[in-house]
Amino acid sequence: MFRRLIQKPTFLVTFQVVFVQTFTVLVFAVQAPLLGPRAFGLIALVMVVVGFCESVVTSVATDALISVKDIEDLHFATATAVTLALSVLLGVLMFCSAPVIGRLFGDPTLSPVLQWMAVLPAISALWVAPNAKTKRDLNFKPTVTRAMASLGISGLVGIALSFLGAGVWALVAQALVHRSIGAVALWSVVPLRFRVTFSRRHFEELRRIGTPLLAARCMSWASGQIPRFILGFYLGTVDLGLYSLGARFTDILVKLAIEPKAVVARISFRRFAGERAGLDESARRLFTNASALCFPLCIGGAAIAPTLFRVWLDARWQGGIFAVQLLLLSCIPYVTYYCTTALLLALNERGADVLTATLQALTVAVAVLIAAHFGLNAVAGAISTALLGLLPVPMILLKRRCGIAFGTVVGAQLPTLAAALTMGAAVWLIAGELRANFSGIVFLLLLVASGAVVYAAAITVLAPRLVREQMQAVFVVLGSTAGEMPKRG
Repeated sequence: MFRRLIQKPTFLVTFQVVFVQTFTVLVFAVQAPLLGPRAFGLIALVMVVVGFCESVVTSVATDALISVKDIEDLHFATATAVTLALSVLLGVLMFCSAPVIGRLFGDPTLSPVLQWMAVLPAISALWVAPNAKTKRDLNFKPTVTRAMASLGISGLVGIALSFLGAGVWALVAQALVHRSIGAVALWSVVPLRFRVTFSRRHFEELRRIGTPLLAARCMSWASGQIPRFILGFYLGTVDLGLYSLGARFTDILVKLAIEPKAVVARISFRRFAGERAGLDESARRLFTNASALCFPLCIGGAAIAPTLFRVWLDARWQGGIFAVQLLLLSCIPYVTYYCTTALLLALNERGADVLTATLQALTVAVAVLIAAHFGLNAVAGAISTALLGLLPVPMILLKRRCGIAFGTVVGAQLPTLAAALTMGAAVWLIAGELRANFSGIVFLLLLVASGAVVYAAAITVLAPRLVREQMQAVFVVLGSTAGEMPKRG
């Protein structure tokens, strides 16, 4: 059974995400009390620039390579050449503008940190070709290998330097080591020859596919990174560090609960591009499965956040509790956004995805710009409200472009949302009863265990169809394994 399980793309993507996020949380758990919010705020500002390269340039190149119907080696070589050239240019601009940016934000440490991190875009560009190759082949084992090698070594480097008192430079070294080892490890395990060659014909084919994606990726990047820039400018690096903690939690939640299913759907749903029969039911399962894991994590995380902060972090971080709760709750509409994007891209409806991403980025940016004058909690609330308010947009586009009804999208998520809300209310009530007798880590573990039990019971009652489907999937795997056992004997 285990051999069959590890061959499934969804399992491999999920395993990679779980490993990456678990290890990242463990490293952060050690570093946060040692470094404080200011160090993480500085890195968050730097990643606004670096994130453009990784979230836009390399992401568009990767998606273009995935979408090419008849791929050739020169597609990979050309994508590497173009991406590397653009990334080097961005790195040079980042290095040269570092003194100006440092003065703009009034932090003398920001300028040298930016200059050291200016090499990251070029390193990240080296990931494009092998990363696209693994996704095209639905072979995610190489990316798991890369993640384990790069994160393991860079995490140990970051922790060691944090204990040695390196401050923000521990995070700088950690990022450089992570990207460098990741690039080497990925190329070493992917059956693809490293080439940096430009072919005009292959570039034009990639450009035709990638250009419609560019606007969407720019808007997606703006939606996530512009709030950090505004916060850093108006509230300073300490509040930005507190915001980054909430953003880190939401990123972990999205990557753990939503992205693995969306990544696989982005590729597997291409079979519906010519024939839409069965699309509605497959979409229902996608939204249901993503929400079943996402909703309890974000609502339960918001419920236990005050206890987690008291157990884990010192007084420097306590001002971020309410903002973290609001940001965690903002992940509820992300199920619709991410699953819709996967469906639209799989069915070659890139224009609709661009429209959604553009509206989301503009709305979030305006909301943050207005709310920044009122503090960190107002910003977190504005982001959550903006994401929730725009939720009808992707559902309308999904109906018009793909023929998927509102009832499919909403109905797939309502039972799991009701179960998660039941769990959140139960945890809140249980916390009031247990607080008098327990404290610290024991109190936190009891809340987590109670939430898991309540959600399991609630989802069984409110979403029996989901439970039956999951049980049937388990029995299919067990039955297939049992059928293979005599052959092995």
